[in-house]
Amino acid sequence: MLLHHLVDARKRSCTDPINLLQSLFDEYRCGLIEILVDFVDEVKTIEDFSLDQGFECEVVEREDGFSVLLKRDQNFFLEVL
Repeated sequence: MLLHHLVDARKRSCTDPINLLQSLFDEYRCGLIEILVDFVDEVKTIEDFSLDQGFECEVVEREDGFSVLLKRDQNFFLEVL
């Protein structure tokens, strides 16, 4: 079963995306995290940071911005156990 967590960081409600990402990675041990953002520069920031944290990253352009899907390596669950 793949666990999912959705974070809505649109409309500039998030002033420090790196801090948000770090807290997400520390707090949620989900297999999939979806982050909604407004701008391309936010997407690039998330991509760069998340790849260093062991996530695969996929970006989907939406009508109201972007959806960045972060998927943890499948071996993550084995490492936690």
